[in-house]
Amino acid sequence: MANSTSTGARVNFVDQNVPLPALLVLDSNIIINRLYPNTNPSSRIRDTQIFLVRLERAIRQGQCQAYIPHIVLTECFHVITKKRLEAHFGTRDWSSAYKSNTQAIVTAGIPTELQRCLDSIQAMNIEFIEPEDLVDEDGTKTTLWLQTKNYMSQLSLLSSDAYILAVADRLGIRNIASDDKDFLNITGANFNIYTSPNLK
Repeated sequence: MANSTSTGARVNFVDQNVPLPALLVLDSNIIINRLYPNTNPSSRIRDTQIFLVRLERAIRQGQCQAYIPHIVLTECFHVITKKRLEAHFGTRDWSSAYKSNTQAIVTAGIPTELQRCLDSIQAMNIEFIEPEDLVDEDGTKTTLWLQTKNYMSQLSLLSSDAYILAVADRLGIRNIASDDKDFLNITGANFNIYTSPNLK
């Protein structure tokens, strides 16, 4: 784990004068904003769209490689499911409505939307990282839960956000792209946060 006295930086990810890093881990909100760019036409959404264009170009030119931990994909699937079921049932209480009609997963078109998410990620050549992909230098399997707990304690993060940092840490990546203000604290653990200048 990074030394807690080290510091990273907040980086404006729309600034064309600031190159993107060679290695970058993405948070789920970046992917969701790619899938649903018009649901919240805020300055932050527009900034994320600009960043995604930059990222796609950098990946295509071999200047950057972006990764998604499996927990990010799980979060994306949850948001997609929630959006589709809210629209299908016409209520924000989608969870209760789903329990009385589980076939709504299919009738609401969720599998198709999940595939669209996967296709969008793969079209950008973003790599998925599974827990079994993360190994120690001696080739043994890595456990991430202790690091997750430590990042939760050190940075006051929720478990899924702390897990993203733990995965990045094991990959040797110190750069996270997110539109989540909870990630603004990660500079205290020697991570750089690539985000919108409008994130407060």
